[in-house]
Amino acid sequence: MNFYVNEILQACQQEKTYRILWIDSGNVIMYILELNNAKAFPEKKLVSEISDLIVIGEMKSAISLANRN
Repeated sequence: MNFYVNEILQACQQEKTYRILWIDSGNVIMYILELNNAKAFPEKKLVSEISDLIVIGEMKSAISLANRN
């Protein structure tokens, strides 16, 4: 699964939205930032962890949401 800097991710159960800030060149680590939270700090995540969340339906990419229309 490919991710892109500035891509928007939506956590389905928590109703939180995140923006991908940075992805390492090996596509292993990414930093995401929760939107609509003035106290949010960048969070380090494994790309594989986010991919797994999308596969099981706990998170969605805004790209996939936009393609539905």
